[in-house]
Amino acid sequence: MKKTVVYMAFVALLFLLLTGCAHDVPPDDGTPDPAPHNGVFTSEYGTLNFNGDGKRIVFDFSSELAEATGLPSGEQSGSYVFLFQHGQWRYDKAERFRIAASGASYDFINDFTVTDENTISLISPIDGKENILFRKEKTDNE
Repeated sequence: MKKTVVYMAFVALLFLLLTGCAHDVPPDDGTPDPAPHNGVFTSEYGTLNFNGDGKRIVFDFSSELAEATGLPSGEQSGSYVFLFQHGQWRYDKAERFRIAASGASYDFINDFTVTDENTISLISPIDGKENILFRKEKTDNE
């Protein structure tokens, strides 16, 4: 009898652990994934230039932002990815925005409630209180 109770408790615990892990991704809202960012996004701390491939970025951060992130200052080519927990995710649902260049990388906290195709909203690593808003520059075609 005692073995049966222990066995059932173990199975119940295992079930809870396994079903809890099934929620490691944000819920799918049923909409198609947005297109990757494309174009130049500017803020008071620099620029992000996306070529539309969803992987490569050219950025130019102020010395203050570069120092806070450990990323190189001046115009740099690198890669980027939006992340949820440990995997790549769509930018309008991602928790983090990682930029990597010259052997360094930094994970910004992405404010996905604001980030969309025209705005990237990141929690400032300088003071941790304000959001840095990178807004897409309008082109003649838009």
